[in-house]
Amino acid sequence: MLIPLLALLGADRAIGQIPNPGAFVSSQRAGQTSGLNLLFFGNSYTISSQNSAVHTPSYGGARGIPELVRRVAIAAGQVPPFVKNVYERNKGFDYHLSAASPSLSEIDEPALDHEAWDFVVLQGFSTRPTHHPYTGNARLHQENAWRMFEEVRAGTTRHSSKHPNVTPVLYQTWARHPDHWFYDPTSPHNSGNNIAIGLSNWTGGRLFTGPEQMAEEVRTSHDEARQLINARTPQVTALVAPVGDAWQAGDWGRGSAGLYAWDYYHANSRGDLLTAMTIYGTIYDDKDTSRIVASGALRSTLSALGVSVSDATQLAAWADQALRDPPVPQPPQWPASAVLVDFSTLAGSVIGAEQRPVSGRHYNTITDRIAGRVDDAVDTEGRHTGIDVVIVDGFADQTGSGATGGFIGAVNIDGSLYDYRAQRDAFFVGRGSGYSDPHAQVELRGLNPTARYDLVLHGSRNSTTQPRIGHFTVQGTSATKTLDAAHNLNLVAMFSDLAPDANGTIGIEISNGGRSAGFGYLGVLELRTSARLSGGRAPAAGETLEMVLAAPAHPGKVVLTATSLGLGPILYGPHLIRLDPDALFLATFGLAGSPIFTGYNGVLDAAGITRPSITLPLLPGLEGLTLHTASVIADPSAPGAVTTTSNTWSMRVR
Repeated sequence: MLIPLLALLGADRAIGQIPNPGAFVSSQRAGQTSGLNLLFFGNSYTISSQNSAVHTPSYGGARGIPELVRRVAIAAGQVPPFVKNVYERNKGFDYHLSAASPSLSEIDEPALDHEAWDFVVLQGFSTRPTHHPYTGNARLHQENAWRMFEEVRAGTTRHSSKHPNVTPVLYQTWARHPDHWFYDPTSPHNSGNNIAIGLSNWTGGRLFTGPEQMAEEVRTSHDEARQLINARTPQVTALVAPVGDAWQAGDWGRGSAGLYAWDYYHANSRGDLLTAMTIYGTIYDDKDTSRIVASGALRSTLSALGVSVSDATQLAAWADQALRDPPVPQPPQWPASAVLVDFSTLAGSVIGAEQRPVSGRHYNTITDRIAGRVDDAVDTEGRHTGIDVVIVDGFADQTGSGATGGFIGAVNIDGSLYDYRAQRDAFFVGRGSGYSDPHAQVELRGLNPTARYDLVLHGSRNSTTQPRIGHFTVQGTSATKTLDAAHNLNLVAMFSDLAPDANGTIGIEISNGGRSAGFGYLGVLELRTSARLSGGRAPAAGETLEMVLAAPAHPGKVVLTATSLGLGPILYGPHLIRLDPDALFLATFGLAGSPIFTGYNGVLDAAGITRPSITLPLLPGLEGLTLHTASVIADPSAPGAVTTTSNTWSMRVR
């Protein structure tokens, strides 16, 4: 029996006085010594914003982290690599990819002399992989990481160089300092408010519970980007440089060997060196950077950085820990089906299936902005859910001038995040231009009070003449998200793990944030229940690893779990991807119930829980492999006999 097993993929502002060359290279020419050719794209996390030694020609004319990586490689006895650094302060992948940016022209490096780049290190905006209310967008981070790699690998009409064998290295950035205001808005360490939030004063409470949560979100999103690249380009093995993990191994600089600069988010000299050693170890597959420090070959570099040998020894130990035994990314919280609601009257209502390369994305449409509702909404597979969506406080008006198009090819044909007919129009609230209704309210009814839900809100308006920043608050909680709708293609406001009230209701308030002039928009609402597969640390051969599948909405249903070595070549969407039907996948079903696969086939208990586990054989060849696991919940009455799919859980064998 073939089962359609799908699984979900799941502010960098340099200090003002530091110059911004934009691009620079190391002093030797490519091919001069037959060393690796390394290309870097980034921002202040790549150039290093604090250390004057790194910003002078003292490192052979190249600056920042790339030159430190080169120095570490030479000290390790590697053939000197050729490095080039392309950066722009306070920018991310979207800047490098924009038509107005000169960044991609730097791929055509005359000094390569018809050689190719061996590795491209990609460092994005540090809050983009998180749920940060203004700058966070994990979907966009992952898509743009892939696009950056594709620009270098395949070439486009925008530049001529093609580098078919280049390996992408995703530079996993670090969490803010434990005392940063992200975790406590009353903290005096609040530099970067305007850039990081977009407001001079933030009143929405803490953004993360602590550096652990921020680090986990960054880690997971980078791992999903790695999976995305590997899925779309099966011949490529993308790497993640676990820099953030190395900072976490050092407890984010608590204690004597501090890692942060005065602003509590950029690196100081020790943080620069820890970052460079971790990236070096990733590129050269060297998990013993401690021997480099012990050899004394780094002494001149340490002197220039002002880092003691004892501190460097500690930094190398943290880098080695991250390289040898990184934390396991937690799985994304996105199950396979959703309820989509289009708030629409002007640009063509979407009722029925979406016109997409992926079949089945059914929409529910509300056309009355004052008292509209949809009863017994269908999900994206066209199945009735019993969920009602009701406007209980009307919107000020509606617009048909939303942004569509762009390039996110795997998300939609024309690049929009949702069907262009849904994305072009929206209901809005606000003040100014003759409007004086800054509030609206929508309720989701008929939800399971014992379940947890994820909620995504999208709105767009092709105009910046007024602030277009909407504020969304879930009633009964302190959870507030913001969304700038100006020219918005794919930014969203996202809430995770929401609990309905005892009546099965979730209320959402929409406002313009209290501005005397400004508007907030709601065009598409996406609601998902969560089937979550979670597990522990990375296992070693011979160990038994237990996972927990939590699907409280489906007690008593049959569960089938599978494991494979790959995520498959076909991408169905930004978070939707199938496991490979490889030999391990097939063995899962053939050996389920054996001592190797325990509980892979079973039934959810009364709480919707089951605990599949895998016992790894004592085989040396398993070391370093990444296994991917997902579960499907069977329902004979559902299309394909599957009612929902868990997220993917990935585990690297130690």
